[in-house]
Amino acid sequence: MTRVNELIALLNAYVESDPRLEIWRNYPDINDEDDVYTDSWACEQVSAEFAAFARSNGWDAVVLRGENPEAPMAFDHVWVRLTRD
Repeated sequence: MTRVNELIALLNAYVESDPRLEIWRNYPDINDEDDVYTDSWACEQVSAEFAAFARSNGWDAVVLRGENPEAPMAFDHVWVRLTRD
């Protein structure tokens, strides 16, 4: 299995591990109620949970945070850097 396929499998397994994550598969095409929900369960918490999930599946996962971007779509953003081997 290629690294890309391994990553796709990891992401799919993570989304399948918690029904609430389905919202992120559909984002940004979500309704107003779901949009409000993502404000309370957004990238920082989901990234931390995903990093823990990835680590439990053999990946090295680091949560990264960016603040005050030059061309902001938000004030900050959090994501996960994955490496393996």
